[in-house]
Amino acid sequence: MTMEAIKILLDLVDSITNFIQRRKQTKKDLFDNFAEPLYKELDALIDDYFLLFKNAHKSIDDTAKNDVSMHLVELKESRETLWRARRKVEAFAQAVEENVKDEKFVSFAHQIVRLFQAPDHADAGKKMSKSIVVLGLLESLESGVLDKNSAQEKLKVIESEVKASWIAVSQSYANLKLHILS
Repeated sequence: MTMEAIKILLDLVDSITNFIQRRKQTKKDLFDNFAEPLYKELDALIDDYFLLFKNAHKSIDDTAKNDVSMHLVELKESRETLWRARRKVEAFAQAVEENVKDEKFVSFAHQIVRLFQAPDHADAGKKMSKSIVVLGLLESLESGVLDKNSAQEKLKVIESEVKASWIAVSQSYANLKLHILS
């Protein structure tokens, strides 16, 4: 994800969180001011997220060209911003859960959190982002702990998790939209 795109997402999450905490809303207000803009922003950003995987696959394939080190530098530079984005989205989901007593909205918020988290790869319950898991894979490849094939297979698993998470976000959004119409 580009830094500018992440900043836009963070600003949007802040404004939506403030909106939710300020006052009681109708389902339609919540959808129009929270779910729809957030989903549209995520839809625009998801391509960047998948580009991360495409670049990581390429980096693994081109290990002889020292592209792993270059990609590691790029990922490390965006690590803090990605971490802040994940933490902010988690806080946002908590605000939705505490202030919006509608399970469809809460489910949508939690699906967004899952998009960024990698619970299957965390140690001892520690929360991790999927991008940090990719960083760890590339570091393991560079240090010789993993070979190319193992790194590619593990990367495919994480990429598959992101795809499944994005499908869940989209389905949750669609269910929410139907919920608003009922």
